[in-house]
Amino acid sequence: MDFNTVIHIARISCRLVFRSWLFRFFLIFSCVGIFIFQLIFQGNVTRYNISGLITMASFIPYMNLYIYTILQAFVVIFLAGNYFTRERGLDTMETVHYRSVSNWKLVLGYYLGFLVSFGVGALFSLFLGLCVHLFFSAAPFSLWAYLFYFLTLFIPSMIFYTGFSFFMFSVFRKQSIGLVILFFCFFLNLYFTREGIMDSLGISLPNVLSGQVGHPELSYYLFQRSCWFLIGSFFLVLAIKCFYRLPNGSRVSVRTVFLLFLLLGGICCGFVCYKEEYDENKTREFYRDIYTQYREKDYLALVNQDIELYHAGATISCKSRLFVENRLGRELDEIVFFLNPALKISSLKVQGEEMSFRREGQVVIVNKRVSSAGKMKIEIVYAGGIDDRICYLDVPDISYQDTRTCSYLTCRFGKRNAFLGKDYTLLLPECLWYPVTVPPVNPVSPFDVSRQFTIFNLTISGHGKQKVISQGEKSVYRDRVVFKNRNPITGLSLCMGDYIGRMINVDGIRYELYMFKNSLDVFRGLNHVEEFLSETIRESKGTLEEMMGRPFPYSRFQIVETPLSFTSYYREWQGGSGYVQPEIVFLPERGVGYCMDMRQEKKGGKVKRMTISACYIPLIADRYSDKEKEQFIIKQLIEGLFLKKYHWKTLLTGYMEFNPFTLGWEEKKGEHLEQKLNNYYLSPMFYEQVFQVKSTDFPVLDHVFLGVMKSESARVAKEDYYRQKLLEGKAINYLKNHSMADAGDDSSLSDEVYEKILSLKTDDLFRHFTFYGIQPKELYAFVDSCTRGLYFQEMNFENISRKLEITRGVDCKAILSGWYNQKSIPVYVLKKFRVEKIDECAEDIEFDQFLKLSGLLASEPNKTGKYRVVLELYNDSEVDGIVSLVEQKNTGLFSRAYYSSDNIYYRNIKINAGTGKVLTLLCKQIPVLDLGISKNYPRQIKSDFSHQLTGEVKESVYLKEKAYFLQRGGSSEIIVDNEDAGFYIPKKRELWFRDLFGKEEKNINDIYDYEPVADGKEGWRVYVNENAYGSPVRSAVYKLVGEGKSVVSWNTEILTDGNYEIYIYSPVGGISKTIKVQRDPYALAKLKYMQYYTVKSGVNVYSAELNVRERTLDSWFLLGQFYLEKGKLSIELSDKGSEIDQIIQGDAVKIVYVSK
Repeated sequence: MDFNTVIHIARISCRLVFRSWLFRFFLIFSCVGIFIFQLIFQGNVTRYNISGLITMASFIPYMNLYIYTILQAFVVIFLAGNYFTRERGLDTMETVHYRSVSNWKLVLGYYLGFLVSFGVGALFSLFLGLCVHLFFSAAPFSLWAYLFYFLTLFIPSMIFYTGFSFFMFSVFRKQSIGLVILFFCFFLNLYFTREGIMDSLGISLPNVLSGQVGHPELSYYLFQRSCWFLIGSFFLVLAIKCFYRLPNGSRVSVRTVFLLFLLLGGICCGFVCYKEEYDENKTREFYRDIYTQYREKDYLALVNQDIELYHAGATISCKSRLFVENRLGRELDEIVFFLNPALKISSLKVQGEEMSFRREGQVVIVNKRVSSAGKMKIEIVYAGGIDDRICYLDVPDISYQDTRTCSYLTCRFGKRNAFLGKDYTLLLPECLWYPVTVPPVNPVSPFDVSRQFTIFNLTISGHGKQKVISQGEKSVYRDRVVFKNRNPITGLSLCMGDYIGRMINVDGIRYELYMFKNSLDVFRGLNHVEEFLSETIRESKGTLEEMMGRPFPYSRFQIVETPLSFTSYYREWQGGSGYVQPEIVFLPERGVGYCMDMRQEKKGGKVKRMTISACYIPLIADRYSDKEKEQFIIKQLIEGLFLKKYHWKTLLTGYMEFNPFTLGWEEKKGEHLEQKLNNYYLSPMFYEQVFQVKSTDFPVLDHVFLGVMKSESARVAKEDYYRQKLLEGKAINYLKNHSMADAGDDSSLSDEVYEKILSLKTDDLFRHFTFYGIQPKELYAFVDSCTRGLYFQEMNFENISRKLEITRGVDCKAILSGWYNQKSIPVYVLKKFRVEKIDECAEDIEFDQFLKLSGLLASEPNKTGKYRVVLELYNDSEVDGIVSLVEQKNTGLFSRAYYSSDNIYYRNIKINAGTGKVLTLLCKQIPVLDLGISKNYPRQIKSDFSHQLTGEVKESVYLKEKAYFLQRGGSSEIIVDNEDAGFYIPKKRELWFRDLFGKEEKNINDIYDYEPVADGKEGWRVYVNENAYGSPVRSAVYKLVGEGKSVVSWNTEILTDGNYEIYIYSPVGGISKTIKVQRDPYALAKLKYMQYYTVKSGVNVYSAELNVRERTLDSWFLLGQFYLEKGKLSIELSDKGSEIDQIIQGDAVKIVYVSK
């Protein structure tokens, strides 16, 4: 081939590209725009920098080419059309186009011109990013990162889109057709198929370079980029063959072979990536099946284990001595334990006798009988690597494979469950790097996992100059490091790397910090830490212990930095994530997502800005000393990392992503709820890693006990009210047809939904105990007494049950059996719930003593009540139910206690299936009615309150038939609720093609909101409110004020002509979205909130308006009196209002006959 001709054509093509106004605009817009973006968000010249993006050396070059690569694809597609379509105008290239130059040379010259032009633009953009990096940022610098991303991110993407565009315009002569197809493929790839092997741009691949271990998945990444590089080259050669000029060339067979070579090369690279993904999924499924197969096995208790480990680069050689005990009270036919499948056993001895064994994946089975209460010593010699696919088998595949959950904005870190190499090693108990006698996870029933407490002794050799970190007291003997644990722990971790350690003792606890040597600059700017660190640690520890309700159980606390790609998951059964181990917390490299430039932080400013842990720090430079600022920063960092269960959304790692079309940050599509949980929350150190309550019949009881303890101490962690309501709706929807036992075995339930189910069922269990005279406070005191001194051990529930039966005469198993297996929930018809204040002069209040004797109430009659409660309730289901009147003293102080509070009193009432009761009760405080786990929404209802006492002052209970409760109003009244069939609401139009994929069954959260939050775009919506009319669902419709074109209507049948009064029920009075219009309180109080109605009866049409500014005593507003004809009646409410930010509401209407 004459390369001089190709180079000549490339030069002409390059000049033409640079002359193009589109390319010039793109070059200026992209380079200047990216430079300004990085200067603002990744530099230190403004107060709007995003902390995570300036922390790693690779973040600036990655973000630079991330944006550039997306933008250049647009321009490549447009410019390619000018070279290959007949609509192209005359230019310098015409002199070449009509010369006797082969298509091969011509198209290749075009191609090189494009690559050079856009490559120069990419290098210039990188140069501007380099200027930001060196002169306007304190982030660490690595020139290799710039070269790496240019070669692997930009080049393959450019080659593919250029080659693909050339091919499309060679096939389709009309430029418009080619553009439509190309942009369709581009947007399809960008939005729907850009994950994994299908990501031609490479922007969704884990691609952040760790300063310690480099790229997280280098082989997969290079094969994937090579795949698109070769496919792009294939399309280039195919474009040459399809070019519409005369061939003018020979050796077609050679080019055909080359074409096939490129295609096969691309397919092979893609197949390697696909095979890796496929093998990982199949292997994990195989390991799951093995765990499932052995889940019912009986296991020995691992009391002690001594491990001798020699580190040999990518492998380890170990000798473990296990001291096991049979605590099951019966003989066992074989010994079962678990070990990583990549570790090969060379010797296995039981009581000194060499034994044969068989392996199935991670399971090792030894044919050796174990006597009842038998104890024995097992020696195992094994060596090999670590297969980290064995980790987190209980995590759903969608979460495990989603790399967005391990990222900061667009920078994906990748996912590594373990490290074992020459330069760095990190092994958690999850990866089974040492033998254990119980499985660490249960994929079938995630919450049915046994925790064993073992005393470990670990000896390490072969580590060289690396720092070795593990649990226990550390001793160094020449080339060996020994760790000895005095207390049993639930698992052993091992970390080795190029660390620098710092240590401080505060109040008898040893605090240690281990960081990589190249990460020490993270704390630059902190010059007074030694002056206040002990005081800050002491205060934070006190706050933590107060939150948890128990003292810190360990004598040491270690913080260890780990590579960015090291991954664990928050799991509710574990109480947290694998980042939190006994005595150790593993934090991300350089504190990505949590730490900021301390010098910038100390400068402060008058403008409040988002900083560490999403806390606002209004530090004014002249008001505070450097020491005070540093102390505040460190305290906020500690609290944000370790003391909060939930992260704030704004700085949540992996919560936001960059939208390439709006050039802005947005919440990620399909965001999973569990991603908002704090992986570094220290709760497991106080609960799950300290004790366990074991029950064979009711495995969930361990989490019931934990839930009760946490509800008293860490209830403040449940911050988001509406998220809790969302979870509550999902939990109740599940319990309609499932039992607590089903939930424990249902791996499809998310951890947070299961936790909410457990919380609701625990409340329900406490209600059951009140019928045996045990108030929640007393039951909590009993649970607390059983677990308070329980450290590093397992307690059998049989002992707890026996103790409760002896002290209180309660058969726990009888209560738990029905509670655990009940598969349905009641539904109530609430006719009336009203509270009346008793006149203080009233004397001789009478009480019916038969109430307690008849078992209709669970507590003594209240003889000192200040309020009379009238409750009319019917259980319209086939299961018994319990409702509660909750009285809480108004102390003026917020209390986190739920079960143990002296200010809360529960009066529980049992309503049998198909039974209705009319109750009159006396209470000391105004109670809230809690309908428990039922199909009623909402569950908690406040009463209609009246200050005027009517009737006789006494407690009573009467049984009523179902018809009494179903009757609405008087005989001359008609009530139509928005939940009735007679109510019409315009439905949002659904897209027809959604039916092709089937319709999902909606649950309560798909239908109802928990407050009026409409923005006017979705039309009329429904929300639940305790003040709304209706049963079992108390709801109302709402919509942001409109032009009066959208209406809802109540429809019924009038049986007699005559004059009628029409009433409108308004649950919350007038409300508005005040974010639309800012008003002072005086102007807000004068608003009228008019709503406009139309009454249609026969030929008569009436218009009426109503001011719903203030609620009436019973929430019924008189709309007016109207003459109504016999036949159909329609009452319409339009979305017209009197205020531009008004919320229009509709609930129920009442039609009352007056006269003829």
